[in-house]
Amino acid sequence: MSTGADSGTRSNPGAQIEIKADNNSTAIGRVGQLNIADAGAVAIGGVGSLNVFLPQTPKATTSVLPIVALQSATATFVGRQEQLAALSGFLLDEPTLGGPSVAVVVGAPGVGKTALVRQVALSSIDQNPFHEALFADMHGYDDAAADHVQPAEMYGPLLQALGLSGQQIPESVTERAKLYHEVLDGRAAAGQAVLIWLDNVSDRSQIEGLIPTSPQHRTVVTTRDTFPHKRNRLSVELDVLPIRDAVDLLKQEIQIDGDTRVESDGEASERLAELCDRLPLALQIIASLIVDEPSRPIREFESELRAEEHRLDSLHYDDQLSVRAALALSYKRLPDNLQRLFRLLSQVPGGDVGIDAARWLVDADVAAVRPQLMALVRSHLVQQHVANRWSMHDLVRIFATEMASRDPEDANRALKNVVERYGVGIVAAFEWLTAVASETTRKVFETPTHAAKWFEAERATAISIITTIAERDGYQGISLEFGVVLGDLLRRQAHWRDDFYSVAATTASIATRVPPQLIAASALSNFGTSLRMQRKYQECQKVLEEAVAMYESLGDFDRASGARSNIGNLLQEQGQLDVAIAIYRKDLQQCPPETHPYPAAGTLTNLGAVLTLAGRPGEGVTELLKAVVLCRKLDDRSGLATALRNLGAAYIALSESARDARIAVKAVTALTEARKISNSLLDAKGCADAANNLAVALCSLREFERGIALFDEALKYFDQTGQVDQANRTRWHQSQARQAAGIH
Repeated sequence: MSTGADSGTRSNPGAQIEIKADNNSTAIGRVGQLNIADAGAVAIGGVGSLNVFLPQTPKATTSVLPIVALQSATATFVGRQEQLAALSGFLLDEPTLGGPSVAVVVGAPGVGKTALVRQVALSSIDQNPFHEALFADMHGYDDAAADHVQPAEMYGPLLQALGLSGQQIPESVTERAKLYHEVLDGRAAAGQAVLIWLDNVSDRSQIEGLIPTSPQHRTVVTTRDTFPHKRNRLSVELDVLPIRDAVDLLKQEIQIDGDTRVESDGEASERLAELCDRLPLALQIIASLIVDEPSRPIREFESELRAEEHRLDSLHYDDQLSVRAALALSYKRLPDNLQRLFRLLSQVPGGDVGIDAARWLVDADVAAVRPQLMALVRSHLVQQHVANRWSMHDLVRIFATEMASRDPEDANRALKNVVERYGVGIVAAFEWLTAVASETTRKVFETPTHAAKWFEAERATAISIITTIAERDGYQGISLEFGVVLGDLLRRQAHWRDDFYSVAATTASIATRVPPQLIAASALSNFGTSLRMQRKYQECQKVLEEAVAMYESLGDFDRASGARSNIGNLLQEQGQLDVAIAIYRKDLQQCPPETHPYPAAGTLTNLGAVLTLAGRPGEGVTELLKAVVLCRKLDDRSGLATALRNLGAAYIALSESARDARIAVKAVTALTEARKISNSLLDAKGCADAANNLAVALCSLREFERGIALFDEALKYFDQTGQVDQANRTRWHQSQARQAAGIH
């Protein structure tokens, strides 16, 4: 604002008078020239006396109520025994020097923070430890920042609630703050404890200056945002309810006039509670809707909630009872960059988001995205369930998906970026763990152990990516490539058998819809192998023969050889050993080691194993030694581990048939190396198979203590993965070893 009085006005009464008020302000008076730039300002007076009054900005206000006034609003409360005990102890225990004087109850929107504090506060007041117990809603999550109540606006209402009249309360904020603390200190000196509950606090600035200095008084703050730790603060974290408490809350909410629908259909009630994310707000909403329709069974409500696209619509009763509205309040408080990251997190298939996936979403580095993720954690919209991995509860994820749909171009870009980056990682992990690592792969993962750990962490997300993108337009090509390589990785572990089948079936369904091509044939080959693992032998052979035919039509005899070897594996598993041997020998004629070393190495490994099973271990050793040489030359560590495991088994069989213990020593050497390689690749199945065979070899050399321990190691894996036949064989060998060692 600028004001000016032209001194010439007095000496020249006939001068032109101009009164100007900009921006809808009002100017009243006589002056040579008056300029007022502030909206709403009023100027009154002549040049000798000019006063400008600026209208005060409306300030956020709230009422301070006695906590007992909230008695009528008490909602159904269940569970939370640990949090109840912690907060009750805080309010009722005698204050201690250096002990907490503030309790911060923190949790996601709708998780029941207010209900918990109300429950404990009313119970504590009934035990009469407080002279005054006051409540104030700080409106920290209202849409407009101007509506967030600040300490300056709180001193007057708090002083009045503490018994002071309006005449006793000074105008100055500074004087009010001083008087507020003097009154509280006086109450403490008189042994009159005060409880102050500040609800819906979104920022620490809303409580600064309001916390009593005396440890006799108690302050409880409820917030959706985690505040920095302080020694004088007790933090009480709330999460969603356990399933039993969630169902109990439903039951109590609708138990009106003998309504027993929850008890009558416990299974549907549990599913309904899970679909509500076990979130108290969602459970109260669905309970209200159930009460409104007393003739509808629980199963109908549960069925309606199954559809994710309508779930938030279903969890809306009115403006006060709405999950979407509660989440929106927290979302709108986020700065733009956090809003964007929050909504894009919903685009990662499976919902388990690693640090790499998060940075790929927003094209940022780890150092930039980690603080953003942790800010979302502090807002209780996101959880960090393990180190470097984040997730959202289902209702929050659905809300984030809705927000992402408002900018579909950004959401689609983020998903594509994640899929492509995961594709690179899967290929690199595949090369390190099942093939030969290229120079490009070595730049992605420095070691096979690094690759194995990455895949272990990201496996579930990679599987979810395939099931998500398989039917999406524009993703057909990458779905095939991604799915085949992912399948090759999953195939190597018995405990991933079901995942392998799911991915292989999804990928094969795409292969049948595209023209013949190498990647489609590989998808069929993987699917055939997965069918064999499921013991669907007839379907398996048909699919594998289709894969062989497609490879041969495309002129790729290396891959045709690999698919034919899979048929050999099928026949071997069915006990048709001679037919399998014939197939492997035919493959070696078509793809000899001299010109096709990689497929030949795999075929020689399979041939050596089946020759051993056929009672021809000497021939098996010969073929397996060739496979070992080829794998070393190719630097194929995964293939080498398999060849060495089979070689160890062949040496054991040869030792038994020749009754020559010196051959068992060769088995120990081969199997020790195989176990070491498998361990470096984090290959649990390879480690278990090598440990099992190594135990047999050691026990044949009468090294029973080591052998029996290795049997235990192998059995742990076989039992965990449901390999009943293998586990029974191992137990029999271990029992024989115990008897030979005289162990009972």
